[in-house]
Amino acid sequence: MLARPVFIQRVIVRTLLLGFVIGALVALLHDPRLGTSILAGTVLVCANLRFMAWGINHLLSRAAQAHGQGSAGWTALFLLKLLALFGLTYYLIAVLGLSAVGFLVGYSLFVLVMVLVALTDDTPEGDDQEGATLPPDDDCTDG
Repeated sequence: MLARPVFIQRVIVRTLLLGFVIGALVALLHDPRLGTSILAGTVLVCANLRFMAWGINHLLSRAAQAHGQGSAGWTALFLLKLLALFGLTYYLIAVLGLSAVGFLVGYSLFVLVMVLVALTDDTPEGDDQEGATLPPDDDCTDG
């Protein structure tokens, strides 16, 4: 794995927890439609982050083995994912009538969580880097 899977897993789990708590509180105390929109945005961003982490790890590991050849299929897959993301967002907001503001709040929660996890991450560098193909920083020399 080239990305830090423990970090990504922490971001996803904590984003889902925060989104669920905020969405539930908003739905119970203010507006069920807004709370549902926050939860929908949170779930969609976490699914997108999981797919991107999986895809980028596979793309980079295969590119390293094939010396950069064979990435056209991955490019098409990421383009299809982007189109599906746009389509699903349109469907949730325009067709189902979810709140665009609530959806955006839920979708944006991962940025806050990612910063907080990065600031409080106590995992030593390299503990979750099984199979990494990149050399550690101290192996590089200048000059």
